[in-house]
Amino acid sequence: MAPYFVNKFKNIKIFGHTKITDLKATMNFEDKTLTIAIINPEMRYEFDYETQCIMFFKLIDTSGTGLITTQNVSYTFTFTFEEYTRDNQDYLLVTDSKLVWEPQSMKVHFDNLFKDKILNDGFSREMSADWKKSFVQFAPLFLDRYAQAYGNFFNRFLEIEIMAQSFLNEDELYVPEDIIKEARSVIENLLPRKSVSLYEKEYNIFCAWRKSRNIKGVSEEVLLSYFAEKVKKYKASTLWSCYSKLKSTLLIKEQVDISKFLSLKTFLKREYSTYTPIKSNVLEREHFNKFLEDAPDKIYLLIKVALVMGIGGGCRMDELHKMKIDDIEDRDNILIIQVPETKTNKKRMFTIVDNTKIGVSKLALYKKYSDLRPANTPTKSFFLGYRNEKCTKQVVGINTFYKMPRMIAEFLKLPLPESYTGHCFRRSSATLLANTGANTLMMKRHGGWKSNSVVEGYIDESVENKKEICNRILMGTSSTKNCQGFSNELPGCSGANLIKSEDVVNFIKSKDVANENTVKCGGKVHI
Repeated sequence: MAPYFVNKFKNIKIFGHTKITDLKATMNFEDKTLTIAIINPEMRYEFDYETQCIMFFKLIDTSGTGLITTQNVSYTFTFTFEEYTRDNQDYLLVTDSKLVWEPQSMKVHFDNLFKDKILNDGFSREMSADWKKSFVQFAPLFLDRYAQAYGNFFNRFLEIEIMAQSFLNEDELYVPEDIIKEARSVIENLLPRKSVSLYEKEYNIFCAWRKSRNIKGVSEEVLLSYFAEKVKKYKASTLWSCYSKLKSTLLIKEQVDISKFLSLKTFLKREYSTYTPIKSNVLEREHFNKFLEDAPDKIYLLIKVALVMGIGGGCRMDELHKMKIDDIEDRDNILIIQVPETKTNKKRMFTIVDNTKIGVSKLALYKKYSDLRPANTPTKSFFLGYRNEKCTKQVVGINTFYKMPRMIAEFLKLPLPESYTGHCFRRSSATLLANTGANTLMMKRHGGWKSNSVVEGYIDESVENKKEICNRILMGTSSTKNCQGFSNELPGCSGANLIKSEDVVNFIKSKDVANENTVKCGGKVHI
């Protein structure tokens, strides 16, 4: 009996063709052929089948579902073009398309081919083991149609391009390639210069994570998954730092604006809401004066000068480290100090003056230290190493500055000296200023802050501010503060009483009070 087969396949579904691990395209303009080689790690073909055949001397007439799974499939498309002219323009048209399909391995499974499940599964295993013979039977069923479908798709794409070209005219904007390259170079340099390496590092970490998960592109779901993993290892403050770096790098490199991912921002805010940052302890005014008075200059002169400038100017340790001799102007009774390089790129200036009635002379400490500067020092850095009452030519390292607050706390025998970190000088400066009743504008100018929330945090934490609130609530009184938050003593003025303008003018004349210390508020004045 001659064997015969009648097979019908329908409802074919293909999965995995968009997951590409390698793609290479080669255009041969002489032959007018385009070859595209693609490798997919895995392809699955689900389908319904109907078959009539004689197998094992028995008529098989059945139908069911089938599944073919292939591994490391290599597709090679070859498109042949023909050139034609339309509206004096030359175009290409796909006239033939071929497909070579080469899987590395294949698994075949048919449901309901045999009523006996053991026989059915065994037959599928044999077909999978000898898949190349099955491939010869299966491949022609779809390769020609598959190639033809892609050829038609390619032609539709070319037709769309032709239609798009028809809308262009001589007035259409044309940008030369060198201008495009220059623009791209400018865009790539938009990251902060000081920390561009940190931004690049964070972006590379994210790219490596995507590659390990076989993910391409960026979406809100991808970033939520990424940060959900990081939250297990890092603090909330670190997550916000990572988010900020990725927001900049993804916008520049992949033109993706993740600031629009509201669910991601909500997730990060929720994590931050339960986070309590560890802040450096601050030095109080008594600590400041006691250290300047009691610490021997023989050992602590360098630290004293750094303390005066750090607290007097609200300086970061990096700003002290980069301070140059040209940044300091000595006018005998006052030091005018410029801070040109700041974290916020906002130049600041502060002064150091003396009040001979209170504590050690700050200017005397500065002059004593600066006079020890060795001749012919090759660097313009102001802070040089100090040992045995002499300055060396070696610049003070950034880590030495970070250790200074702890050394001060240890000398004063303050509890938990390790909690006086590198941010101590700046926090102490802001806190001391806030305790005097300074307003938000003065605080921002002093520290160079752009954000009101940072400044308001210092004012809110001010002990003097808390005492003022307590007096108002429990005692029904308050210190005499004007609208800007400054305090001046005025005889006969208690609490928050308002004073008539003419009384204030007379008081100013009698006390020679500076006009800028008075602020008009609704026709009346607080002092």
